[in-house]
Amino acid sequence: MSVYDRVQYTVEKLIPIGLLLFVFAAVMASIRVTAPTYDEYEYISRGYLYLKTGDTHLKLRHPVLLDELAAAPLLLLPEIQLPLDEPSLAAGDFHVFARVFFWEANESLVDRMITLARLPKIFLLLLLATAVYRWTCEIFGRKAGLVAMSLAVFDPNLLAHGRLVTPDVGQTFFIFLAAFTWWRYLRHRLVACSGCWHRCGMAQTADSRRLSFIRFCLVTVAYQRPFAAELIVATVGGFVRRVSASLAIIWAVYRFRGPG
Repeated sequence: MSVYDRVQYTVEKLIPIGLLLFVFAAVMASIRVTAPTYDEYEYISRGYLYLKTGDTHLKLRHPVLLDELAAAPLLLLPEIQLPLDEPSLAAGDFHVFARVFFWEANESLVDRMITLARLPKIFLLLLLATAVYRWTCEIFGRKAGLVAMSLAVFDPNLLAHGRLVTPDVGQTFFIFLAAFTWWRYLRHRLVACSGCWHRCGMAQTADSRRLSFIRFCLVTVAYQRPFAAELIVATVGGFVRRVSASLAIIWAVYRFRGPG
């Protein structure tokens, strides 16, 4: 390898790190000066309640995984007060309970709670950018991966939502990761399948609509005509096991109880 090739290889290796550092610095510089959105404290309240009690009465529009991740750093603040005697909790009114939990019971801790809860979402944003780079590299090569990663980290939607305790970027990451691993499974035929179904389960616990991802997987298998018979014969039992693994992930997130 010539000196030029070595320099080029090194630069191509360093650019993804630089892009990740950029997006991390950009979102970290803004989270302390970004006021809570109207729904962030509701997601955080629901996640914290579930982590502390396992209570799923506060039903929002998606499963509980992303709320748990956001609320997990709040466990570092033992002084947080959880008003379990609040009537709105028994009534399942997450608007009122979240308001009482955040703005009344823990008014002096709001800034720290918001900042800590945003950190896991920033981490998911970095993982999403990394996954975009990795998948593109596997298909089109490293240079194309750098272009794709650059488009991701400079995307205004990702920069805006990647610092907020909302489900958007988290759902995008888990769905993207599940699709990536499924693509690798189809490409390598029977390789990394268990990882695919575990990630499929994670996607489903991030967004209940992603149950349709299983249908997507089955449809894509139908188009793999050159080895469809081989796939059916060789993996019927494995398919059942891996679907079970996916469902087990969902069940585990809900502490081996039903989500209701």
